[in-house]
Amino acid sequence: MSEEVERYKDEGNKLFAAKEWLKAASKYTQAIKIDPNNAVLYSNRSAALLKLLKVTKAIEDADTCIKLKPDWEKGYFRKGAILEEQDKLGEAMEVYQVALKLVPESKELSQKIHTLRNQINKKAKSAKLSAAVDPAGSKDVAKSATGGKDTNSKDTSKGSKEGQPSSSSVKSSSAKGSGCKDAGSKSSGREGDAGAPKQPQAR
Repeated sequence: MSEEVERYKDEGNKLFAAKEWLKAASKYTQAIKIDPNNAVLYSNRSAALLKLLKVTKAIEDADTCIKLKPDWEKGYFRKGAILEEQDKLGEAMEVYQVALKLVPESKELSQKIHTLRNQINKKAKSAKLSAAVDPAGSKDVAKSATGGKDTNSKDTSKGSKEGQPSSSSVKSSSAKGSGCKDAGSKSSGREGDAGAPKQPQAR
């Protein structure tokens, strides 16, 4: 690393420590123009860009850092932090695991992986709980919508009784047959369309 590049990098680091993210990124950019194959500079600029919430550019720098120096954990660390910011917890954990293989003694990486695993499991349990509510509700709704075996049989028999022709119309066999069938199908139709009240969602 040339003296000029070192100077820009040091200035950028001081600005980063002072939370002057934009100015720090600018210094790293000046250094990169002189030394475009320096993985450290991309790593540092990636960190500054993440602070500025420029995640797309930040992850590009992290990827460039990894490409230039694949055996250096810092690039993976940077990328993992960006993925966390995007709430891509599973991807972030995978990236951190790659970094941990390079530096298995890193307590920071181990802690990050542990924390992410807990967050992912918590989300999975929450999703499973929500999914468990719907099938139960759907089952009840389906049973009520179809009327269930007992309901259908009661409605059908009721419909048959209501639809039973009077004594004056018994003489007509065709009227008797159509009266029973129409009442039964009409009742079943209402049950299927009406359904049951929706089950409340779990909060």
